[in-house]
Amino acid sequence: MSVLFSVDRKRPRRQLSLPSSSRHHNVRYRMSKAIIETLANGLTVIVEPMLHLRSVAYDLSIPGGELLDLEGEVGGGSLTQELVTRGAAGIGAFELSNRFDEAGISHGEGAGFDRVSFTGACLPTSLRTGLGLVADMVMRPTLDEAEVASIKAVMVQDITSIPDSPSRHASLAFEQEYFSAPFNRPSCGRLADIEAFTGGGARATWERLYRPDGACLSIAGNINPSEVISDIKQLFADWRGTGGVLPRNAELQSGKAFFVPSPSEQVQIVLGYPSAPFLSEHYYAARVVNVVLSGGMFGRLFVEVREKRGLCYSVHSSHIGQREFGYVRAYAGTTPDRAKTTLEVMTAELGRVEGTVSAEELERAKGNLRASLVMGLESPISRASANLSEWWMKRRVRSIEEIEAAVDCVDEGAIDRYVATFSPAAASVLTLGPEPLLPDSAEVTLRAMLGAA
Repeated sequence: MSVLFSVDRKRPRRQLSLPSSSRHHNVRYRMSKAIIETLANGLTVIVEPMLHLRSVAYDLSIPGGELLDLEGEVGGGSLTQELVTRGAAGIGAFELSNRFDEAGISHGEGAGFDRVSFTGACLPTSLRTGLGLVADMVMRPTLDEAEVASIKAVMVQDITSIPDSPSRHASLAFEQEYFSAPFNRPSCGRLADIEAFTGGGARATWERLYRPDGACLSIAGNINPSEVISDIKQLFADWRGTGGVLPRNAELQSGKAFFVPSPSEQVQIVLGYPSAPFLSEHYYAARVVNVVLSGGMFGRLFVEVREKRGLCYSVHSSHIGQREFGYVRAYAGTTPDRAKTTLEVMTAELGRVEGTVSAEELERAKGNLRASLVMGLESPISRASANLSEWWMKRRVRSIEEIEAAVDCVDEGAIDRYVATFSPAAASVLTLGPEPLLPDSAEVTLRAMLGAA
């Protein structure tokens, strides 16, 4: 029997804490318009009706990806995910794709760093069909070993092409050096691991990770929640087992300098420093600051580095907030003769935020962030994905109004407190180019990713 809790959105909000003993007993509660129910097999279902729309979207995510690959099999999770989509429940890849098309379902499947995902959008009348096909893939994949060779060939080509893209090369090298294991694993996999991976390894990965306990299925759009949840219980009734448990915290290499030798006529600069994690009180101040720094043509990095001085052809920064850690990553692509000045101006701009954000900058940044968050959440695809991400990080789902309020609370004081807590003085810098840009830079390569020693 399901237990339903309701929270009045006009009253002060509090996070509902569910006893661990109720985890697998169909616990259901309501926050805002989203209904969250954990089924008996451990699958969490999030359903949010958006009755003003004419479509519906789904997003099923299962803990996996490079973060849960076994040592010696980095990239095997991505290969397995591709194999899962090439036939299920007695039908091949072509027929499986054809059934999605006949039902008018725009769908996608893929492996991210910490999860494997099955997404789709369709008319409400086709939702059960789409969920049924997803259930076949996760529960009854064919895992045809004859398909493994072609998947491996594509992945190998992707890895060996990395040096042809200097910006991607620099980004992957930075992640390799900046994060502790297993967070420093390459999203494309490791060459030797992929070449050695077999169909048996794919089946073992599927058996180990493709399980409902820890997975989440988020649905948003023009739906009847009770009917949808009833359909899910029927379609996924035979799904059993506990999947992988994601590691949470990464150690970051602060204050380091790295250099990747490259014959490129350009210099790639990547720097990063610790920032507010998703659960931090400073999270939205960090997001607002990043808009001040990198919010299009008004962003300080763009104005000071590119527009005023003409130092580079590309410059930007981003804030990444995971559950227990966060970081800022900034990038610039320039020429060898301008590289040193480019880095100096970048670091100066990153370091002069405290006490300098004007009221105009603050309101413009908050307005841009609010618009990007809210407008994105008004489509069923974005809302289903956002609800899943909220649960993935917080184990709850906030309303759009709560997210707007969190952005609105950011003021000059909040920004200064954030900057005082997370200083860019701790930044590590990696450059890729013909010569080291910083003294005492440790020379690095992509090692096993490219087959190097």
